[in-house]
Amino acid sequence: MKRVETYAVRNTVLNATAEGIWGFGTAMHSVYAIIPLFLAGLGAPAWIIGALPGLMLVFLSLPQLWVTFRVRRIRNVIGTNMLVHYLLFLPVAGMWLLFGVFGLQGRAGWMSYIGLYILYGLSIGAIMPFWVLFLERISVEKKRGRFLGITFTMTGLMGLAGGAAATWILADPRWEFPGNFGILFGIFALCILAGTTFFAGIRTDRELNRVELPDQSLGEFIAQARDMLRDRSYRNYTWSRFFFMFQFLVHSFFAVYGQQKLGFDVEQAGVFTAITLVMGSAANYFAGLLGDRYGFKYVVAIIYGSYALASFAVLGIQSIGQLYIIFMLLGLAQGITGTGHMNMIMNFSGGKDTRLYYAVVDSLQSVVLLGLMLLSGLLTAWLGYAPLFPLSGAALLVALYIIIRKV
Repeated sequence: MKRVETYAVRNTVLNATAEGIWGFGTAMHSVYAIIPLFLAGLGAPAWIIGALPGLMLVFLSLPQLWVTFRVRRIRNVIGTNMLVHYLLFLPVAGMWLLFGVFGLQGRAGWMSYIGLYILYGLSIGAIMPFWVLFLERISVEKKRGRFLGITFTMTGLMGLAGGAAATWILADPRWEFPGNFGILFGIFALCILAGTTFFAGIRTDRELNRVELPDQSLGEFIAQARDMLRDRSYRNYTWSRFFFMFQFLVHSFFAVYGQQKLGFDVEQAGVFTAITLVMGSAANYFAGLLGDRYGFKYVVAIIYGSYALASFAVLGIQSIGQLYIIFMLLGLAQGITGTGHMNMIMNFSGGKDTRLYYAVVDSLQSVVLLGLMLLSGLLTAWLGYAPLFPLSGAALLVALYIIIRKV
């Protein structure tokens, strides 16, 4: 029996614990609920707030192909994954220092945050190739859907606790703006350190914990990427991800639109975060089972369908309860995104360089997203951001058709 099979339960527990602590921390820095209201409080322009989720994906994709091309040998996959995760502490600690200690506000505040946000996104992009490889090498292939489902379920459950904590901190009158948000960033920084440490106890086979790939010229690297796209299913899946990008145009506006229409207090941001994480937690394990049994394209179809329904329905909200339902749909889609897309790409790679399969999709869709962000900026300046919701919903229906019928 392979060592990775012997340590399957241990690896699942430790990885789920690590990701759970990260889930608690990321709830303090939700780009869908916490950060839009934070930037609105600093007076950031609406187009900046609306661009945040999309910019994250662009920054995330930029380093991936470069890292995949340059890093051909890894002596210790687990240790390297830990090191790059620890590096993310730096930009998040910077956020805590600026807003939790110095209380920076106004134009200088939101511009400084955007600078750290760019560094934060690029850092995650550099982490991704190592993290995807790490998850592949420490899990049993036939049970990988359940492994990731359990992992992301724990992320969601701990995120629920983080969302509750964020709500309490934002509502406490002892901490004024922006210091209350600075406290959230400080907690996130500590969670990065604590969660990453649990990776140290994970074990796998010696050959799985190493990467030895032959050196490639840039031309050979590009040719390999082109060959991958000749796979019809992988190519159509990539097309579905292009239409999926439309949802990033509206993600930051769900909370902002709800606040403008219903006039709720800022601490509701923590409630929205908690709702999304509860739904993601409840769905993740079952998404893993569904994917292992019937195929992960059906998990991806649920992601696309949930986002489409939320985009069409949000303009008709009349109460905070209806907005909660919108965030339940967002939580369902957001929660199972990792389980669905990661397993799809690992299945496409078939044990080859999974990092490259992941990087190609992320890099191509980021190019599409840049064009969409320019279009949304023009539409927002001309008509406001409300028309982006039905536009996003229509594009997601196209993505849903492609993933069901063409993949």
